[in-house]
Amino acid sequence: MRYRIEALDNWPRPDTSPRRSSWVFRTKWDDTLDQLAYEVGQLGGEEITLRLVCDPRDLRKDGMLRSQATVGHVGVILHIETDDGPLEFGTDAYDGAGWNRPGWQANVHAIALSLEKLRAVDRYGVTQRSQYAGFKALPAGDGLAFGSAKQAEDWVRAVAREMGFPAGGLDLSRVYRDAARRLHPDAHDKPGDWKPADWEQLQNARTLLVTAGLL
Repeated sequence: MRYRIEALDNWPRPDTSPRRSSWVFRTKWDDTLDQLAYEVGQLGGEEITLRLVCDPRDLRKDGMLRSQATVGHVGVILHIETDDGPLEFGTDAYDGAGWNRPGWQANVHAIALSLEKLRAVDRYGVTQRSQYAGFKALPAGDGLAFGSAKQAEDWVRAVAREMGFPAGGLDLSRVYRDAARRLHPDAHDKPGDWKPADWEQLQNARTLLVTAGLL
């Protein structure tokens, strides 16, 4: 199984830091990678891409992190090409405290365990792999182009108002968090209720607002 790391400028999902767990997974890192490789292989994947918040200059030519690399967020997104198409699984639920290893590795282990549980659903022939529908990777696209950070802020506040959140005069970070919670795929019971374009636009807005120092 081939591994590679992709650098993220920032964590693109709602941050769970207030509720992050310090649970310690009592397993070796090599065992985590072996389990992840096995689960990805069961889905027909041949390469493991882990997306982390890090400096692209900290990536070696083979696509792995340099030994002294700094990871700016514990969150990890696993991207794999499978028999069901491209899938993505991400979490920042664990901080890795007590592991004596980087916190992001705890979240890799959590993803490996989640893949195992999802695969177990198929054992009795009920779902026919429909449990992976919510993890389909979004197609690449430009989304909504913002000409300025002010336009991005106005759009985020407008979205929040449309969802019934009193966005006027409130701190932008609070408005953004509420919009992210409501637009996130996990907030919708039915896959068809989630609008990928809205989520992509929110991430584009966030990138611009973070760069401008507004988030």
